Amino acid sequence: FENSLQSFLLIDRNRKIRSLNRIAAKRASAVFGKNLEPGDLIDECVLPQEQADFDQSFARTLAGEHLQIEGADNKWFEFQFAPVQTDREVTGVFFSVLDITERKQAEVALRESELFVKAVLNSLTAEIAVLDEHGVILSVNAAWQNFAQDNDSPDPVDYVGANYLTACE
Repeated sequence: FENSLQSFLLIDRNRKIRSLNRIAAKRASAVFGKNLEPGDLIDECVLPQEQADFDQSFARTLAGEHLQIEGADNKWFEFQFAPVQTDREVTGVFFSVLDITERKQAEVALRESELFVKAVLNSLTAEIAVLDEHGVILSVNAAWQNFAQDNDSPDPVDYVGANYLTACE
């Protein structure tokens, strides 16, 4: 809890913070210039442009719903809202915030890399099928697809997932 890189806050139904970890307090200080403490209202550390969304998520969580939301400004964050319950009622909200900027940057880099590889394969005039270690076709390039269509073969997309080595036997 205290050694996590994730911000954790326990908030009661009246929006008062009952507990928070050090990273939550540190981030509140850095972003809002506020020394956040138990007893403070959570609204003191919600950006004005995010207040309506926060209010809606808080209300949905008090109704028993668990939410996981991603959002970005100049950094990416994952927000989780979880109901805190007794046997009969929701007594508050467990709220956490995790900086996922590095993960999002890696996802973008991976997508760009995949698009680059696809563009390179499609720029080649040779018919190319990419196989896994078992001979299963993972992908085919445009030349492969055109060759298949020109020769009345089944839909080239149907080749993906087929075992090329078995078909060649």
